[in-house]
Amino acid sequence: MKRSNKKIVFIYIPNIFLESEMLRNDIKLDSGQIDFDYIRSISNNIIEYLKNYSIDVESNYFGQYHIDLTGTRKLMGREIETCGKIISYLKNAYGFNSKIGRAHV
Repeated sequence: MKRSNKKIVFIYIPNIFLESEMLRNDIKLDSGQIDFDYIRSISNNIIEYLKNYSIDVESNYFGQYHIDLTGTRKLMGREIETCGKIISYLKNAYGFNSKIGRAHV
């Protein structure tokens, strides 16, 4: 069985609910209420940012994104450098601690 050379990156923000509410309110959550519209708008902004790197971006759930970096190396540099830029952006723009993994499919 031949493996293709697709380079799919998985971006995971484990605490997107808590961190987004802390960003918005600058305080700790007391009520336990989550504003899904606010988190959806942040998620949509993240997807738009990721589309700067690839048109193939998917999100199945808040804080979970898949981006296909196949064929972007000449334009953007090594995939690991692109992942570093994404992590830095998420931290600087939103204060999110994110994790990134790469899969060969």
